[in-house]
Amino acid sequence: MNGIFVDLGSGTGKAVFVASMLHEFEQVKGIEVLEALCNQSKEILHKYKNRVVKKVNVDRQDNAIEFVRDDFVMADWSAATSIFSLCTCFTEELRLEMQERADRCQKGTWFITVTHPLGSEHYRLVECRKYKFSFGEATVFTQRKA
Repeated sequence: MNGIFVDLGSGTGKAVFVASMLHEFEQVKGIEVLEALCNQSKEILHKYKNRVVKKVNVDRQDNAIEFVRDDFVMADWSAATSIFSLCTCFTEELRLEMQERADRCQKGTWFITVTHPLGSEHYRLVECRKYKFSFGEATVFTQRKA
């Protein structure tokens, strides 16, 4: 198992589930400030564990998936090795707070953002591509802490 994945502003948890299926992270965590969205992601996780994990003989530990209701500016995600944020609707102030917190992460941390790059001098741009989303086309920035 490798690393810790965190989705900042995880909504209903789509990126968390995708990350858990594509890579064997030690922990996969979604942080969402809105109670209704966090509760919905927890319900989906419960259904996933009961309907999918129990019926399919899964060797992996999907207990490592977690959703927490918190403000990611206040939460500690400094141990994350891979971070995702669909920050399309974040204010500039919130993006700057996210950048400041990202600078506390360890060297080699991957940070993927949608619409806006992280903007930190500590991260180098690895890839920049446009993708189609349900809301339209957006640019995805993949950066890594030097």
